[in-house]
Amino acid sequence: MVKDLITGDQLLKEYNILENVLSETNLKLSTQKNLVINLNSQIDNYKTILGDKDKQFTTQKQLQDDLEKALKQANRRTTIYKIGTAVGAAATLLLLVQ
Repeated sequence: MVKDLITGDQLLKEYNILENVLSETNLKLSTQKNLVINLNSQIDNYKTILGDKDKQFTTQKQLQDDLEKALKQANRRTTIYKIGTAVGAAATLLLLVQ
């Protein structure tokens, strides 16, 4: 009977130890789940940032192309005005000479 009491006490101690280990393991598992959720959230944020940067780059490229077009048009107009001015000056000179 004493042997049974000693064995029962040892089993109770072992049960308590196992219960503590299981509790700590569950806490660690919960912490790891939270870390995984946090990391997945960070990945989603980085994907969003990359998407926004891609849109920003595309918009910047389009603005650059539009600006280059406008500059070419302005240069053409300036050239046409210069040619027109030269032709007008030459015509005026010819009229004055006659």
